[in-house]
Order: sequence, then C-alpha cells, then structure tokens
Amino acid sequence: MPTWKILTLFFCLMFLGYLITGSEKFVFSLKDIISSYFFIKGIGFVWIIMVFLVISFANPLLLKISKKIQNTKIYFFIYLMIYFVYLGLTELDFLFEGKALTLYNNIFLYNIGYMVMAAIGIRLKLLTQKQLRLMVAAFFMVFVF
Repeated sequence: MPTWKILTLFFCLMFLGYLITGSEKFVFSLKDIISSYFFIKGIGFVWIIMVFLVISFANPLLLKISKKIQNTKIYFFIYLMIYFVYLGLTELDFLFEGKALTLYNNIFLYNIGYMVMAAIGIRLKLLTQKQLRLMVAAFFMVFVF
C-alpha cells in the first residue's frame, strides 16, 4: 500500500478517535500532517520511507559504480573519502536556518550517509572472509571510538 494511503488512513482514524472521545485538541497539527506527507519530521518515522525511496532510486547508479570499479580497495577508499566529506558537511549546518536547515539535514545529509552504507553493502558479498573480518573490526572501531 502506498505511503500516502497509509498516512491518510492513519490520520483519518486518529481524527475519528478524536471525534469519538471528544478530546479538546487533535493530537496532530496541520504542520505535522503536511510534513509527514513530505517525509520531513511530521509524526516521526516517515523519514525512513524517504531514505528507502532515495536508495531505491540511487541503487542503479550505485550498482553501476560498483561494477565499474573492479578494485575493492579503491572502491572502499572512494566511499571512505565520500564518508569523510559527509562528516564535514554535517558540521556546516550552521550555514542554514529554518526550512533550509530542515531540508539540508533531513533530505540531503540523511540520504548521503545512507547511500554510502548502501554502496558498502552492495560490495560486501564480494569480500573474502578475511576482508569481512577486517571490515567488521573497522566498523567496530568507528562505533566504539
């Protein structure tokens, strides 16, 4: 079922519950409802649908890049550099405010990080056991420190 249908059903049921219970105020503001349909903040957890959507559009390109770059070390090095650029971009949010900041953080930055992870995941199946252990150790070190 498309996300917009699920959201519409959800909001209609919530509004019906509001009418039945006679509550003083509806749980969600108009801003919450509209931003949910645009996958920005809203009721929460709809941002992951935006990530799935962007990754599904990016996957053909990521697969093409994976096939084009045969050398695994170069492939991971490129994505490591993209990740470092991404980390630098996360520090630039002071340049934005209001809606621009929301778009920068919730659309641009989230999706870059997830695309890097998707690109790494695409290549994982081609790694040897030794390379996988090294990758797990590297991710563990990043996570711990």
